[in-house]
Amino acid sequence: MQYDHYNHLFKSTARLVMDTIDEIKAAGISNPVFMNMDAHAEIAEWPNQDIVGLAQFGMRFDNQMVEVDVALGVSPWQDAHLFRHALIMNRLVNKIVPTTSHPVYHANTGARLGFMVVQNGSMVKGMERTESRPLQFVIATFSTSLTYTAS
Repeated sequence: MQYDHYNHLFKSTARLVMDTIDEIKAAGISNPVFMNMDAHAEIAEWPNQDIVGLAQFGMRFDNQMVEVDVALGVSPWQDAHLFRHALIMNRLVNKIVPTTSHPVYHANTGARLGFMVVQNGSMVKGMERTESRPLQFVIATFSTSLTYTAS
């Protein structure tokens, strides 16, 4: 049997971030863009605007269950005292409170397939040291309702 769990979970995690971006815009905090931070290694080449994205997406398979590990990142542009950064981070932090449930969507149709639940151990990392802009991540593990069976 072939599974598309990676696609479903990656796109569901990206959608979680993009939905958070929509909330940030609606609240008038900022107008950030989404970025898969792993796809753009050179921070100096990132767009000159606030960025909210994901990085280090990974999966674990344990006893037919699927778990996701991911870093959700915020990198503001020209936010001298990081006040806007703190407001954006607060939105992400609220998404990774343990036991919070988020939908898992089909990667192609968008139909709801199940859920992913934030596990204990989520954390906010300290600020990354970069030459051009601030960067901070929240780290989370999600247990998902997706399963697999060995063939």
